[in-house]
Amino acid sequence: MVCKYKFNSYPYDKKLYQLTTKTMEEIKEVKTVMVDYKCPKCKDGYLRPMGSVLASYPPIYPHQCTDCDYAESIVGKMYPYPKYI
Repeated sequence: MVCKYKFNSYPYDKKLYQLTTKTMEEIKEVKTVMVDYKCPKCKDGYLRPMGSVLASYPPIYPHQCTDCDYAESIVGKMYPYPKYI
């Protein structure tokens, strides 16, 4: 949709700008789930970030198990994280 209105004041007519931009917004309900990583060694604990990040591309996040202290570096993801369905 092309805006057929001209903005009168400098830098723009704020009220008219808000009216024309808000018409494209949509509100949708989404379901949120939490993605977690179970420890591959003890299978009881969960891997949690150790608070540091290796500045590479993609970033590498060191994680440690909450039960057995197993450590693993995960490329590109930091667990847990939310996922929207």
